[in-house]
Amino acid sequence: MVLGDSFTFGDEVSDDETYSHYLQELLPDAEVINMGIHGYGHDQMLILLEEVGIKYEPDIVILGFVPMDMARNLLNFRDFAKPRFTLGRGGLELVGTPVPTPADLLRWDWARPRILDLFSIIRFTVKKWSGSNEKETEKITNAILTKMIEVVDRVHATPLFVYVPTADEIASPNPGATGEAYLSSLCRANRKVKCLSAKPLFAEYAARGIVFKQFGHWDPTGHRVVAEAIYTYLVGAGYAAEP
Repeated sequence: MVLGDSFTFGDEVSDDETYSHYLQELLPDAEVINMGIHGYGHDQMLILLEEVGIKYEPDIVILGFVPMDMARNLLNFRDFAKPRFTLGRGGLELVGTPVPTPADLLRWDWARPRILDLFSIIRFTVKKWSGSNEKETEKITNAILTKMIEVVDRVHATPLFVYVPTADEIASPNPGATGEAYLSSLCRANRKVKCLSAKPLFAEYAARGIVFKQFGHWDPTGHRVVAEAIYTYLVGAGYAAEP
């Protein structure tokens, strides 16, 4: 089972050009279920996993980790209203449910004082420049991903977090991007999760002259590389056999 955002879902490519589809081709004896959804943060992925994903009784749950999804974990609105988690004394607490429909939001928009929007913008700007927003993002993301690992482990499945590069990171041979370093740190701290980065394979192919799309979403070539990176890991770690 594969969780993720629009990169996993396959924006700008066909259903048979996603890395989930290519992974299915590489592992014909396995069943690969793509549960990536455009615009999702890790909070929504966790909810989807708990409410729907575990019903499929997966053996391996793959998270296509894209750093930009971390910031979405603090939002209660992205494209549409969304739920989110806060950290209370008892751990993660879900807020913003039931999620209001667009019609509900528009119905009361006239009564919302615009000064609140101004204060919200100022507050976000201050937190961004002070560094507190980054700390808050990492803190809530840590809690969400840790809970995701616990959910997967509870159904006796293996969690596999895959770092997938985007934009100018795609063909860069330089390790240590902020998002990649964050995921590596989280993985070192939790022995229940397996992790890998698809970035080295992108760099390897780029060095051979393969050109990747470095704006927007991946093209089919990028998806093939992610699928190959996951396949190589699964076979090498003994989770799957070569066909």
